[in-house]
Amino acid sequence: MNQKLSNAGVRSESNLLRSELSALRAGKANLRIDANSIENTEGKRSFLELVREAMRAVDLSQKVFAAEAKQTESVISEALSGTRHLSGEWLYAQSDQFLIALVELIERTRGLTAISKASRRAERIGELVRLLIEGAA
Repeated sequence: MNQKLSNAGVRSESNLLRSELSALRAGKANLRIDANSIENTEGKRSFLELVREAMRAVDLSQKVFAAEAKQTESVISEALSGTRHLSGEWLYAQSDQFLIALVELIERTRGLTAISKASRRAERIGELVRLLIEGAA
């Protein structure tokens, strides 16, 4: 019963694995995030949606946007689609009309204007009244 097992097969197999693994080398890794897969939280619109809406509001084409930003149209297209970072410098290089339209959209979306605050207050009052009526019933 006291027989020894030969480990010759184990050694040769492990050497084989080592030789196969030694051919592997670490290389550069690229990470691409699909901006469309990220959900907006609390129903807020994405910043890129606001930028595109401001561009439409002042009739600013991607071609003109790219020229003002000193970038190619393809770079701006990728940025507006969410596959590339949209630089603040590119936004800052745009016309005053575009910047004003963008800021106004951000204010409205974030609820920073008096009209937005009043409408949110009215919604909360309506919800309170509804809860009171349901509680009384």
